[in-house]
Amino acid sequence: LRRVRRAPARRPRWTLALGKSALRALLRRTKGELAAGGGRPGGAVGPWVLVTGSVGTGKTTTAGRVAAALNAASKGGRRWRHLEVSRLVRERRLYREWDDELDASIFDEELLRRELRRELAGCRAVVDFHCASCFDDELGAPLAVFLLRAETSAIWDRLEARGYSKRKIQQNVECEIFGTIAEEVEECFVREGRAPVEELSNTSAEDLEANVARIVARVGAAGIVRGGGGVT
Repeated sequence: LRRVRRAPARRPRWTLALGKSALRALLRRTKGELAAGGGRPGGAVGPWVLVTGSVGTGKTTTAGRVAAALNAASKGGRRWRHLEVSRLVRERRLYREWDDELDASIFDEELLRRELRRELAGCRAVVDFHCASCFDDELGAPLAVFLLRAETSAIWDRLEARGYSKRKIQQNVECEIFGTIAEEVEECFVREGRAPVEELSNTSAEDLEANVARIVARVGAAGIVRGGGGVT
C-alpha cells in the first residue's frame, strides 16, 4: 500500500435562521450528543494501541495475538478488536490509484481517516498499519505505539513467502534499512508528545511471544484490561 495526500477541501459556508425556542432546543440536543460521545457526535473513540513497522516485520500477527490475549485477560468486559488497516483499505477500496508495477494500491489518507473514525468509535482496538501519519488528532492519542523492527533477512523471507516480486521486496527491505517508519513515528508521536513509543525487535518466534506479553502488560499497566480507571 502507498498513500496519496489531497489538499483539504474548503468547507462551504452556510447560515440557518431559527427562532429562539428552536435554537435553544438544537443547542440542548447538540450538547447532549457531545456529552454522550466524548466530544464527538456518534461515539467517542475508545482506548487503542498502535502496532506499526515496515511491511514484513510481523505487525498483523503480533496485533492479532495481542487482541486475543487482552480478551482472555478481560473476561466480562468490552472486547478488544484487531483492526488490520491494510485489509480495511483493500476491502473498503480506500484508494484512488493503483501502482501496476508494484501491484499495490495508493491509499487515500482522507478516505482512510474518515473510515478510521467510524471503526474506532466506541470500541477498544489493537490497530496495525505501516503508516503512522494517518492517525490524526481527531482519533485521540493511543495508549502506546509499538514499533516493530526485524532483521532484513527475515523480512525478505516473509515477503518472498507472500509471493511479492523481487522489486517489491527490495523496496520494503530498504524501508527497514533506512528506518522510514521509525522516522515517521518519531515525527507523529514522539516530537508532538502524543503517546509513548516502544521499539521492539520481532525477528524470531521467541521475540513474538515476548512482544505479545510486553504489549499486554503495558495495556494492563494503563488500567484498561480489567476495567481499572473507570474503563470496562
